[in-house]
Amino acid sequence: MGSSALIMGSSALIVRSSVLIMGSSALIMGSSALIVRSSVLIVGSSALIVRSSALIVRSSALCKKSFAPSAFRKHCKSNHCIIHGLIMHFLSFFYEMDYTNSQNNPLILSVNQIFNNQKPKIMYQTYYPASNASALIWLNNYKTQIGVQGPLLGLTAAQIATQVTAVQKLLDSINDIETKKQAFASSVAAFKSAEANFLSPLKVEIARYKTNPNYTQAIGQFLGVIGTSSGVDTATYKCKFTAEHFGGFVRIKFTKAGVEGVNIYHRQKGQIQWVFLARDTKSPYDDHIALQTPGQPEHWEYQLFGVLDDQEIGLASDIVEVVFGG
Repeated sequence: MGSSALIMGSSALIVRSSVLIMGSSALIMGSSALIVRSSVLIVGSSALIVRSSALIVRSSALCKKSFAPSAFRKHCKSNHCIIHGLIMHFLSFFYEMDYTNSQNNPLILSVNQIFNNQKPKIMYQTYYPASNASALIWLNNYKTQIGVQGPLLGLTAAQIATQVTAVQKLLDSINDIETKKQAFASSVAAFKSAEANFLSPLKVEIARYKTNPNYTQAIGQFLGVIGTSSGVDTATYKCKFTAEHFGGFVRIKFTKAGVEGVNIYHRQKGQIQWVFLARDTKSPYDDHIALQTPGQPEHWEYQLFGVLDDQEIGLASDIVEVVFGG
C-alpha cells in the first residue's frame, strides 16, 4: 500500500506516515474516510483530544452496525459509541493496551468514563454512630455547630431551631435509656445481695420450724412453705453422684433431678455407722477431711439421699469410694 491512496467510490482513505493495521486487513467503511497521522492521544478530565491524528466519521455509514467490525460491535453498547470502539482499538494497536480490562489501566478507564459518562463510585459509611455513647458525642456536636454553620448554608433561625429541638429530643431519649440501664443494673445487684444474705438463712429457719411438733400441713399451707409436686417418685428416687479426690478435700458432684437438695453422708470403709455431713442444694460439695495419721491415706465411702419438702426421700444412693491421701 506504501504511501499511495486507495480510492473507493466517493470516499478516500489516506494514510500518511502511519499505517493502522487491524488483524491482517484494512478498515474501509462505506463513504467515510479514516485519516490517521502521527497518533498522539491526549485525554483530559472532560475531553478526549486527538491531535496529529484525524478520525473523520460520516454519520451515514458509521452508525450502522452492519459496517462495524465484530470486535467493535462486541465492545460498543449502541450505534452512537462506534467512535468509542475505534479509539479503544487505536490504543490497543499502538500502545498494546487491553481495552477489555479497564481496571488495570487508568488511561483506558478515563476514556471509558468520558464516553459512558461514568463517575467513580465511592462508598461512604454512615456518619451517625451505632453506639449510644458515640451518638451522644455526635448529637452534642451537631447541636452546637448547626447554629454556627447553618446560616452559611442559608438556613433560617426557625429552621435551625427546629433541628436543635429534634437533636435535643434524641439526646433526652438516649440519656433516659442510659439512666435506666444504670438503675436496672443497680437493682439487680441489690437483689442478688439480698438473696445471698437473707433468702438462704430464711430457708434454713423454715426448715427448722417444720420439725416443730406443732407444725401441720395447714400451717404450711397458710405460710406458703409447702412445695409443689415435682413429679418425683418419693419411694423409688435414687441420687446419682461422683466423688473425686482433690488436694485437701473430696469433691462430691451430684444431680438433683427434681428434688430440692441432697443429704450427704460419709464413713471410713469398714465402719457401720454413716456420719451426716450436710444438706446441699447446689453441686458440688467439698468434704474437707483431716487425716488421723498425717501422710497415711484413708479409705472413705459416700452415700446420698434426695430431699423434698425438707424430708429425706427415696432410696439410698449407690456407695462411692475414694482413697484420700490428704
